[in-house]
Amino acid sequence: MNLQIKQVGPNRTELLIKSPSGETRIFFSYETAVAGYSADVGYFRTATYHSVTTSKHIGQWLRAEGQNPKTVAELTEEKIQAMVG
Repeated sequence: MNLQIKQVGPNRTELLIKSPSGETRIFFSYETAVAGYSADVGYFRTATYHSVTTSKHIGQWLRAEGQNPKTVAELTEEKIQAMVG
């Protein structure tokens, strides 16, 4: 497994996890995993509301990825955390 961390903006980070089964990208707002992409699910966001700023971060990241934040899958925090390991 290969891990890469990329700062994508103030208080915003993306974790890239490369494994034999494919790539998973997890987007963090501050220190919380709140959105991402995996081959199994596609693009997703957390179903949990955190704050206005975190919601803004999620929307900005998904739109930069060419996604509509209102139509991507919503996952529980537990499912997102399980992707991180």
